[in-house]
Amino acid sequence: MNVQSINQALESVRYTDTVDSSFFQMLRSFKQIVLRGAGGFGKEIGQALIERGFATDNLLYWDVRADDLKSLNGIRVSYPFSEELQCDDVLIIHCIPNGSLSGTTIMRELHDKGYTNVIDGMALFESAFCDMRAEVGFDPKNCLNTTACNWTNCERLLAFSERDRGNPELQQSSQKLSFQVMDVFLSFKCTLGCKDCGAYMNVYADKGLDTHVPYQQIKHDIDAFFDVIDTVAFVSVIGGEPFLHPDFPQIIADILEKTNFGVLGITTSGICKISDEAIQVLKNNRTRVIFSDYTRSLTSKQKQLFQQNVEKIKTNGIHYTTGEPVWATTPSLMEKTIPTEQLASMKESCNSTKTCQALLNGRLYPCSTSLAVHELHADDYPSDYISLDSPNLRHEITALHNRLYYESCARCSDGGAPIAKSGVQAKDDRFAHLLDNIAIVSTP
Repeated sequence: MNVQSINQALESVRYTDTVDSSFFQMLRSFKQIVLRGAGGFGKEIGQALIERGFATDNLLYWDVRADDLKSLNGIRVSYPFSEELQCDDVLIIHCIPNGSLSGTTIMRELHDKGYTNVIDGMALFESAFCDMRAEVGFDPKNCLNTTACNWTNCERLLAFSERDRGNPELQQSSQKLSFQVMDVFLSFKCTLGCKDCGAYMNVYADKGLDTHVPYQQIKHDIDAFFDVIDTVAFVSVIGGEPFLHPDFPQIIADILEKTNFGVLGITTSGICKISDEAIQVLKNNRTRVIFSDYTRSLTSKQKQLFQQNVEKIKTNGIHYTTGEPVWATTPSLMEKTIPTEQLASMKESCNSTKTCQALLNGRLYPCSTSLAVHELHADDYPSDYISLDSPNLRHEITALHNRLYYESCARCSDGGAPIAKSGVQAKDDRFAHLLDNIAIVSTP
């Protein structure tokens, strides 16, 4: 079976409908189905396949935690590439939907090992297992009641949010301006010091930049942005540790006043205090608390605090998920001399420009690298961000997205190596150059 036919079948119904029984016959043409990733998302995909008659003997999980997991859903868990399989007879379902770098890294690794029959688990979930249907329309409960899938990469969520929750004043616009994800950045303070933190929290702390973003600035940025765009599928509140912000409850309330977005998520390590005021504002049907579980790398006291916070959220009936994110090494942000053609190719293939855009300090950044380069004072590339005070904000957002590449792309070429254990507490000397304000240029 040509995997292209499977992907075409998924894409044909991904945004509105669902696949029919003939689709699953295509999947059965493969002797072995490997689910890459045995986390919450992989668990749900595996269970859904079993419910549709797939034998557990023909299914296999690949996960770096194989020694601990052993099996899931009655399906054996093996370490990735630890056994010899006939690549042509194997269908890989990529079931690690979190992390723009890790997704790129895993896909590259699969192809390097000769596995070309690969389908995206999110596309499969949206097209085959999601309860959102065209005749019913958008309902955030469909997303909140599914604890496994990752809104960051859900194109079905974007399509329904744009159709049913778009800004009514802009519905007749000839060119829609909608976002898969928009990060609202609250703080550079964190209760952890992770060696491979994708947000560079150790560096902010070492430079004395570990502060909260002022509430009035956050409120201004939210209002300015939502007034000029059609919709956002997933509004992601991040830091640092967002629960540390003294105005966290009011910020969440301000976001919830906006009608032109789909769902809201707050990402936390759970190693923090969650106030009673925060609990009250989180009791709604548009919000999920997303616990990133780093307890394999933390102390027993920190693990206990994490479990207490999860239980507190659960007891109060708030939507939540827990899971250990898959990490890849963070770019060093060392500037490199890279040809413009290569920079354009990097930007074209980069998922971060879709999933890691952010509102911060009066600016809209197109990706996490451009944000870090500017906010850490590594350099200032004015063309890599836009002011949210611009009188032509909608036009400038479109122009920013259409740039062939960003100057920051030259600082983003050395990350992406897979990390076996996320959340390790340590410093990394790869970022030592960021402690100075002098831009250091090196060749690849």
